[in-house]
Amino acid sequence: MKFIVLANLFSGLDSIVSDNKILSEGSPAYFSLINYLKNNEKYELYFFRTKMSNQKKYINEIYIEELNQKIKVVRGLNFLYKKKIGFLPNKIFMYMVVFYKNQLLNRGNIFYIDRDNILLSFLLDVLGKKSIVRFLGVNENFYKYLHKRGVYAKIIQHVFESKNVIKFFTKDGSYSELCADYPNSYLYFNGITKSDIYKVKPRNKIVISYIGRIERYKGQRELLEVISYCKHLDIHVNLIGDGSDRDYIQEYIGSNQLDKMVTIVGKVNQQKVFEYLNKSNLFVSINKLGIYGNTLLEASKYRLPIIALDHDYFNDVNKKFIYLIKQENLIDNLLEAIIFFYDNPSNLDVYAKKSEEFYKGLSSWEERINDEFLIIKKFFNKSKIIK
Repeated sequence: MKFIVLANLFSGLDSIVSDNKILSEGSPAYFSLINYLKNNEKYELYFFRTKMSNQKKYINEIYIEELNQKIKVVRGLNFLYKKKIGFLPNKIFMYMVVFYKNQLLNRGNIFYIDRDNILLSFLLDVLGKKSIVRFLGVNENFYKYLHKRGVYAKIIQHVFESKNVIKFFTKDGSYSELCADYPNSYLYFNGITKSDIYKVKPRNKIVISYIGRIERYKGQRELLEVISYCKHLDIHVNLIGDGSDRDYIQEYIGSNQLDKMVTIVGKVNQQKVFEYLNKSNLFVSINKLGIYGNTLLEASKYRLPIIALDHDYFNDVNKKFIYLIKQENLIDNLLEAIIFFYDNPSNLDVYAKKSEEFYKGLSSWEERINDEFLIIKKFFNKSKIIK
C-alpha cells in the first residue's frame, strides 16, 4: 500500500516552496501526518496551487532533505484562476495532470485528501476507489452546502453520505461537531506538543498572549478596542503572528497610544510561541470560526486561564474549562472577562486549574495520528466497495 496525499498548498505550507522545508508551526496537523508517513509508510505528496504562479511546469518537483524525497507542487491554468467559474474546471484539470502523468489509479494506492479537494474524493468514489478526506475544520459556509441544491452541493453531500470515504473532522468547536453522524465519520481534537514545562505565573499584572494570523476574522481588532478602555490597568498584550490586517493593527496601536501595552511579536517559530505562553498568565482567543484552535489547546498545557468566543450551536462538556463569552455585545463581554481576572487574581488560579484538567484529556500529535491510522488500516483491509 502507498499513501497518496493530495492537498491545497495553503499558507501554513509555504515553506515547502520558499525554503524546501516542512515546518511544524506552519501546519502541525500536516507536519504530524507527514512525519508519521515518513517513519511508517510508503507515500507521495502532491500539493495544488490555489492561485496564479510563475511555475513553468504543471508539476514541479521539490526535494525536501528531511524527507529524503521529492514533493510535487501542481499548478493549474493561470487564466482560469482569474475567473470565478474557473474554480471547478481548474481543479479537474490539475487532477487530470496528476493522475494521467503518474498513473496513480493503476496502483494499490490509498488516497488521502484535504477538505478543499472533496471533488476529487467524489470522482474517486465514482471510479470505485476508496478515499480519506481530512477536514481540519468546517466553517458555516461549507456546512450550508449539506442543505443546499446545486452541483457542488450535491458533490459534497455524496461524499458525506458515502460509506467508501472516511471523514476525519477536527473537534475545534466549529460546525465539525454537526458532521460526525455521517457514515465513517470521526471527530478528534487536534494533538498538542506534550511537555511538563511550566512555571508559576506572575500575579501582579495581566500578561495576555494572543496567537494567530492577523486577519479580520481572527479577533485582534476587538481585543485592541477592549485594551483601549484599560489604559489605567497594568495589562500587556503580546500579539503573536502575522497577516493581511497587520498594517491596520499597527496603525490602531499608534493612534490610540497603546504602544506600551501591546507588542506585535510577529511570526515566530514554535519554540518561541511556547516561551511566550509560558511567560503569560491569561490567554484570549476570539476566533469566529471555532472554539478549540490549536493555540488554545497548547495554552492549556501552560495552565493558562482561557477566554474564548462561544459558538452556541453545539454543546460540549469541555466548555466548562473555559471562560466563554457571547458574540452579541462582544466588546462589552470581553472587557468584563478581562476585568473578572484583573480585579480578582484568585480567579486566575481557579481557571488555571480548569485548564490543567482540560489538558489532561488531550492527546499528543503522535497519539492522535496513530489513532487515525488504526482506523484507516482497518477500513482499507475491507476490500469491498459498498454500493
